[in-house]
Amino acid sequence: MKKINSRREIVVGLTLTALSDTSPLSPFFAKAGCIAVVRSERPPPLYFKNQAWTGDWIFALLTEQRVTRLICGFINLQARACLTARGVDVRFGPCRKPAIELVSVFEDLPKA
Repeated sequence: MKKINSRREIVVGLTLTALSDTSPLSPFFAKAGCIAVVRSERPPPLYFKNQAWTGDWIFALLTEQRVTRLICGFINLQARACLTARGVDVRFGPCRKPAIELVSVFEDLPKA
């Protein structure tokens, strides 16, 4: 009999200024230059360029990638409400250091 693993994979999304491991968080949500997705069970991070420059593109990508956590520099109230209604834990992070470093301290970041 196959054992069912009830543990949910943690998938963290980050809104970045550029496609780089050293990129800081973007101070914008819909206009973030790219999104990084970090999976707890499948590193390294995946990077996606925001070619549409819209919040709709970001929502679609976060949904497609099954993101459970989001770290951003800014998010408007409507976008935050939409994501939290989908079960995404949204946190704010500083826009002055490599964003990828924030994944390991997610629990310490302030809730959006």
